[in-house]
Amino acid sequence: MGEIKRVGLCTIALARDDTTGAKSPLLECPAMAERLRKALRDLRALARDHRSGAAEIAERAAALLERFCRRPARDSRTSQALARLAETTLTLHPAMAPLLNLANRLQLAAEQDDAALDRLRRQLVRLRRQRRAATRTIARRFAARLPRQAAVVTYSYSSTVLAALLAARSRLQRVIVSEARPGGEGRTLAERLARSGIEVRLVIDAALPGEIPAARLVVVGADAVLPAAYVNKMGTGLLQERARRERKPFFVLADTMKFLPAPLARFHRLEEQPAGMVWRGAPRRVRVVNRVFETIPLEPHVTLLSERGPMTPRRVRAWLARQPLARRWLTASRRRAP
Repeated sequence: MGEIKRVGLCTIALARDDTTGAKSPLLECPAMAERLRKALRDLRALARDHRSGAAEIAERAAALLERFCRRPARDSRTSQALARLAETTLTLHPAMAPLLNLANRLQLAAEQDDAALDRLRRQLVRLRRQRRAATRTIARRFAARLPRQAAVVTYSYSSTVLAALLAARSRLQRVIVSEARPGGEGRTLAERLARSGIEVRLVIDAALPGEIPAARLVVVGADAVLPAAYVNKMGTGLLQERARRERKPFFVLADTMKFLPAPLARFHRLEEQPAGMVWRGAPRRVRVVNRVFETIPLEPHVTLLSERGPMTPRRVRAWLARQPLARRWLTASRRRAP
């Protein structure tokens, strides 16, 4: 059998064609095969990152894929390599929409002509630039909505939320955040805010909803945005419900790269993370469940703030309807339709 590379739930066969079992054309070009192996190794490292936010992981994935594209060649094997990378990118963190959208970009390029590699490289450069600009725009929009001397509750770690709080530092009284176990991302956020001179109050996760009555508002990030809901760390829904009861503004900050089209939603999974993050070496008959993501409805009191401004579910659906999708996903969706 040929060499098998396994990344997440997806098996990548470099030496055999996945559908026919024939020898892969990639082996006829050792340089291309080696570049693909290196890209897959780098992607596999991203799959092990359970602490960084969706935007940061997607940024690193785009950077390594850009490196893969730096030596473009008019080669019929390019499409096969890009399709393999698309398959792998889908499985890295299936709860994170930016990676699913990045996989769509790869598959779109794979379905074009054999000069697609250079175009994809330019798209990835532009995508990374646009994402950074989107983060700055969201930060400015959030800071403009923040009252002075505000105590703000947040949860887990989001690079977009971090940028927004830093942009609003002159208006902040303090930020209240919890540990965000088992990964401890809240401590990472607290440390970065404190280094920038912002006062931080760190509490245990169970205590965070009780901090909302004394705060001016709550702000969180998102790993994915669906037409009428969003995905974030388990526990976000409790914060949103407490904010509703206390009549406190609730902000979700997410750039449009996190908006997930319906044909890609079938790849979106709220999978469990390693049990050892909660309890390493748990006794027999103790099953540790480390389910870290949940889907939360976009309720009327929630403001979804993107680089395009506040987004209602109707605006989200309109945005998604305009996004190009690879034929591969559309064909698969039609096959699954009743």
